Order: sequence, then C-alpha cells, then structure tokens
Amino acid sequence: MGIITLEEKIVTYMGRYINLWKDVKFIKNSEGISIDILEWNLTDKAKPTRDELNSINVFIDPCIEKIERLKRDQLISETDWTQMDDSPLSIDSKAMYKEYRRQLRDITNQDGFPTNINWPEINVK
Repeated sequence: MGIITLEEKIVTYMGRYINLWKDVKFIKNSEGISIDILEWNLTDKAKPTRDELNSINVFIDPCIEKIERLKRDQLISETDWTQMDDSPLSIDSKAMYKEYRRQLRDITNQDGFPTNINWPEINVK
C-alpha cells in the first residue's frame, strides 16, 4: 500500500473530495504547521476533533508544496493581463509587474520553500 495523501486522509473525514485551496486552512506557528477545515457542512458526520486533525499532520509535507505552488500560480494568473500588448499600464508599471511575476516564479528557489516563503508584493500606482 502506498503513502496516504493528506487529501485522502481528509476525504475519510469529510466523505467527499476536498479542494485544498478552498476547504483547508494551513496554520503556521512556532509549533509547526497544522490544519483546520474551513467550513463543515456535513450533517451525517461530526467535524474532526483537533486530535484527529493533528493526526493528519504527518501527511502535510507532501501537500504543502502543491498548495503553495497553486497559490503562486493563482497570483501569476491574476496578473497575466498586465503583460498583454493592450494593457493600459505605463511602461514602468508593466516592468514592475514583470519583476513581481518573476519573483513569484522564483519562490520555489527560496531556502524556506515550501513552509517559509517570503511572498513578493507589488505596489503599482
């Protein structure tokens, strides 16, 4: 039997496929990373206890990178319009977005990736 993924483990609690981007919140603190389920709409199953959720933590590491990459990809996607020929941005603003997008692509090269990421910010006027 292969390694059980975080998604598979939570599915056993939720009884349905989960969207790691919307259904699960990862909490980073001095004790490490834990998870919480954002919304519990199942009437036939009780929401997992903190102990049950903590038992899933051993499965988090393989999924963290996937989640952070999804977040990164979302941020890049939201700024695709800035690099189009018909973008209303000035040349300087367009260049700032281009650099921001490069920094997003490079987060996987950071020493702390995927658990300690310095997310770039964009401040375009």
